[in-house]
Amino acid sequence: MSTRDLPAMRTLTWIADVQSGMGPEWAKQFDPWFARFAGEQAQKLGTIGFDIMAPALSQAVKRSLGPRFSLQRADDVVGLPSPRKRPRELTMLRASCTLLDTAVETMVQSWRANHTPETAALEAECMARARAAQDVRALISLDGGRTLVPFQGRFETCEGPLVAYIAVKLAGYWADMFVTVDDGTAQPAAAKARAALDAAIASVRPGSSRGEVHAKAVAALAPLKLHPALSGSVGHGIGLSLHEGREFAATQVTTLENGGIYTIQVGAGDDKAGHALVAAIVRCTANGADVLARSPVGG
Repeated sequence: MSTRDLPAMRTLTWIADVQSGMGPEWAKQFDPWFARFAGEQAQKLGTIGFDIMAPALSQAVKRSLGPRFSLQRADDVVGLPSPRKRPRELTMLRASCTLLDTAVETMVQSWRANHTPETAALEAECMARARAAQDVRALISLDGGRTLVPFQGRFETCEGPLVAYIAVKLAGYWADMFVTVDDGTAQPAAAKARAALDAAIASVRPGSSRGEVHAKAVAALAPLKLHPALSGSVGHGIGLSLHEGREFAATQVTTLENGGIYTIQVGAGDDKAGHALVAAIVRCTANGADVLARSPVGG
């Protein structure tokens, strides 16, 4: 997180020393601790979440480690958070989803007024922060939905659809959403993406595999291809982390849990049909998917 988020983050962990990983000097924070092991044999360090760390930061950490330590992936040793949420957790997630819906509405209204994606994202973040969000993350497209980028500070008016991503954390729990507001140019892709999302949601039941959900989404999306921003996945667990558990990928055979909370994400990317990304947060139940939040239809 950035330095502005440190006060909120420190209240959510038992770890005494919480540092931001955003500054160029961050990797050097390890050096005083490493110095205590001078002269000893190389030690093994367990790592958690290094696969989602920014490449530049990961390389900086490895350079700081040098030959003194070898990094060992420990995600599976520590164990993955359960997708099944207790009643109080579900209450917190519902509150996060409510705040997310309001942030998305703010973003859409701002974009309709000025067609400036960065202004829309900034206004959505300001609104969420004003309503006690501990963290807000947003990506926007400046090229009609082909790619998503973080805030650039350019504030340029962009033609074509609004395609964006926003995530909010409230009371320690995350909720996220893809947003597509088409102006007619992305209509075929947007319609296909929403149909694929419907198909994926309909397949969410206890015992269904993540691969099955992926297959249903891809089949409904055909002949269009899955948007490259999704990296071949159509979802994952969500809660205390933005990414909990395994991805909804084609080869993933792990099954969904009764009471599990998942974010389902579908998108199409095609130069002729357009570019669109949509999503829903669902709770898996014996009666099917209970939808907690969903991308607005057409904005």
